[in-house]
Amino acid sequence: MKIVWLGLEKQLECSFFPTKNEILIMNRDTFSMKKVKEFNPDIIIEREFNDGKSGYEYEWTHIAREMPQVKRAMWFIDTHITFASHLKYASHFQYMFFAISRFVPIFQNQYKKAKVFWLPLCFPLVGLPPMLLEKKHKASFVGRWNQRWFPERTRLVEELKRNKWFHAITDYNKPYQIMSESDISFNRSIGEDLNFRVFEALACGTELVTNYVPDIAKIKGLKNHCHVYKKDDDGPRMVEELVSGKRKYKANRISQRDFIRKSHLLRHRFSELLKMVEYGIQVEY
Repeated sequence: MKIVWLGLEKQLECSFFPTKNEILIMNRDTFSMKKVKEFNPDIIIEREFNDGKSGYEYEWTHIAREMPQVKRAMWFIDTHITFASHLKYASHFQYMFFAISRFVPIFQNQYKKAKVFWLPLCFPLVGLPPMLLEKKHKASFVGRWNQRWFPERTRLVEELKRNKWFHAITDYNKPYQIMSESDISFNRSIGEDLNFRVFEALACGTELVTNYVPDIAKIKGLKNHCHVYKKDDDGPRMVEELVSGKRKYKANRISQRDFIRKSHLLRHRFSELLKMVEYGIQVEY
């Protein structure tokens, strides 16, 4: 299969695709309709970046008109943030993949001729980061927080920051180093999404405390590798109980990294995506 992969990322690599496929990768700076036509792909796939960003609507209009024989697919990440724009943008695609399962029936009902599937997030790189044995932080949070955009996450992070042993930082240059240096990672998604942070923390070999979302139970074995809180106020309490020893550690760090390595890397998701396009059947996780 010949595949064109569109993304916003500046640095992309094709090793996450099965080797039997020919891959042409482009981002916003390198996109060329001429090159796409010369490549003559079987399918063009876009993976939404964070916060509902896309930026290819103009190109998809031309692709549909000038290359009607090519399959068009989109992996929607942040539908819980940008539902209205996603509902409109989805009109470009015959194949839609949603990181949050509850949107599958909604979009299938809206676009009855399209094939709509659940494709959860994963550890977003080809391989796992190194697991550091020396732990510099008892517990940490890596990500964004501010009162305007993330009020509940911010409240919980600020509560944990009262403890001198808690390390909170917005650092996208070396997030995995910080996670790996932390004994415990705290997570609170901003909606009902099973976010990247769940898979990233497990891949780094850190004990994960995360909020409950329905999709956790839909991925076989995932809940065995993390502490899940249903009430927000229970999140900081779980972290404090782990630090004090009142709560036992749940997962073996080698086994949780194996859990990610075997089934939840980026290459797994794209193999699953291609299977669903080929056979039209939802894969199981």
